[in-house]
Amino acid sequence: MNRLTFGALLSASLAFWLTSGSVFAQGSKFEEARTHIEKWVQTRQLIARRNADWRVERESIGQTIGLLQREIDLLKGEIDKSEQVDSEADAEKKRITLSLEDLKKANKVVDAALWGMERQALE
Repeated sequence: MNRLTFGALLSASLAFWLTSGSVFAQGSKFEEARTHIEKWVQTRQLIARRNADWRVERESIGQTIGLLQREIDLLKGEIDKSEQVDSEADAEKKRITLSLEDLKKANKVVDAALWGMERQALE
């Protein structure tokens, strides 16, 4: 009988050990699955944060590009105005130069006439 109870106890403990091993194995697999899911969730959250940051950066860069484009347009407008003023100034300078040349020619005629009158008055 002693042998019988010992065998029964051995069988029971072996069965318990095998069952508990599979429970532990299942628990281990559940923990492993849980760990993988947690890492997956963390990865998805990280991806979502990176995407949100990227969208914010993209919007910021877009706004900066818009501001720079407006600045370029304003500068082009100022350059056009400056060129127009320069061309108007060049035209005015040319007109004044021609007028000065006409005055110099007229002055030569007057000088010649005065010289002639002075010579007549002295004779």
